[in-house]
Amino acid sequence: MWFQLDSLDELRQAYPALSNAEAQLIEDLSQRGLPPATSIEALAALFGLNPGLLWAFKNKPNRYYRTFKIPKGKEKREMTAPKVGLKMIQSWLGYHLARQEVADHVFGFVPGRSHIDAAEKHIGAQWAYSFDISNFFVSTPRAEVGGALLQLGYSPASAELICDLCTLNGRLVQGSPASPALSNICFRGVDQALRTIAQQNGFVVTRYADDVVFSGQGELPAELENQIVPIFAATPWKVHPNKILKQPIKGRIKVHGLLVTDDHIALTKGYRNKIRAYRHIYATKKLAAEDRRRLAGHLNYARQVEIRESALSEFDWDDFEISVEKGANSNWLSRVRSAGSISAILRQFRKAT
Repeated sequence: MWFQLDSLDELRQAYPALSNAEAQLIEDLSQRGLPPATSIEALAALFGLNPGLLWAFKNKPNRYYRTFKIPKGKEKREMTAPKVGLKMIQSWLGYHLARQEVADHVFGFVPGRSHIDAAEKHIGAQWAYSFDISNFFVSTPRAEVGGALLQLGYSPASAELICDLCTLNGRLVQGSPASPALSNICFRGVDQALRTIAQQNGFVVTRYADDVVFSGQGELPAELENQIVPIFAATPWKVHPNKILKQPIKGRIKVHGLLVTDDHIALTKGYRNKIRAYRHIYATKKLAAEDRRRLAGHLNYARQVEIRESALSEFDWDDFEISVEKGANSNWLSRVRSAGSISAILRQFRKAT
């Protein structure tokens, strides 16, 4: 909580001008598990930074971000990430804010919860209605962030300081380590409305980041969409019109990237095919360090899903060792993202070696 300091007494030594009123606010915030971002001077003392640098972060933020693109499916997503000094402060804020209470149906960016937990909630469902929220982070305006911070107990000055440090051009930033926690806090009102719909109708609802899923028994109710639309009409967030999926009874549904049936969860067929090939290559071939690291990420994820009691496991993970070591071959994994079969993945590997 105190970053490089251990107590309020140490903060007083590092920040002699600390007033009794600010000290009390810092104490109150800390007791509630909130990061005590009360002023530039207090933050500078906590992080051992020059107050002038904090002033620049606050007043000239464009200097302290870089923009780049990353692959997302067949497209590319633009990211705007903070540079090192600002990122350190945002990470500290995000870490502590992520530990504030959120609704039980929220699984994204919450310590101890995952999309696997969210998918398990829908086991036994006979239908699913899912949608994505468009540009979840950057659709969250500064005013929403400030209002949410005030509700948590921050003073107007503290809320404004955090907004200055964590928003850019009046919105949360796609690429800031503080955006996940802040978006969850800002979205509390919508989460409550979504949960109310579920409770009143006997449905299950889960949200993982920008992915919302309702499920239930019997037939998918035609009126569900009409209940959801008005919730978003009065907010800055919008449902992505091309990412609404209605899944009727088929024996299984796809939820948060996993297959869900009457009694289990499972990896999707396409991903299982890739894992089968990845296991073979990982166990039998020499790989460049970067390829080995990325394959280990896929394999660890698959194992994390399949070792669940609720999972239908296709692979034996007991004797399959996953470790990252230096390898010898060229980077090839990026070439097989779209390969749908084991033979196609193996062909790509052989071409590269």
